Amino acid sequence: MNSCNPVFIGLGQKIGVHKYYEYLERFGFLRKTGIDIYGEAGSIFLKEEKVGPVELATISFGQRFEVTPIQMVTMVSTIANNGVYVYPRLVKATTDSVTEDINEIEPKYGDRVISENTAKTVLDMMNSVVSEGTGKNARVEGYSIGR
Repeated sequence: MNSCNPVFIGLGQKIGVHKYYEYLERFGFLRKTGIDIYGEAGSIFLKEEKVGPVELATISFGQRFEVTPIQMVTMVSTIANNGVYVYPRLVKATTDSVTEDINEIEPKYGDRVISENTAKTVLDMMNSVVSEGTGKNARVEGYSIGR
């Protein structure tokens, strides 16, 4: 529930550059999400082959790269969806202005990114950060993270 850069550095070292970048790709951070709006930007990361020990350390605790808000929300949605990638969308349904027929737009799912158990564990940790840790200012009464 408290941020600890040395722990994240150790985790990054344990995972290694190649596996770390596999997860970045699986969570969608190395590509645009394809959300249904024009002008979506992409992220900025070092190329995998340029990442040495210092770069891996800083990437592991959240520095030396840039992601878009929609990429971040998509990652959190994937965790909240039990580890299955969820393609972002802006519109849940449309209503015909003449007939008033409602056209539901079904969500699209991708591959499993992490196990259901890992997703639950991470979601529990995210909740503890907001409920009692360093993210208390993000708490909104009546809401919990990813639920």
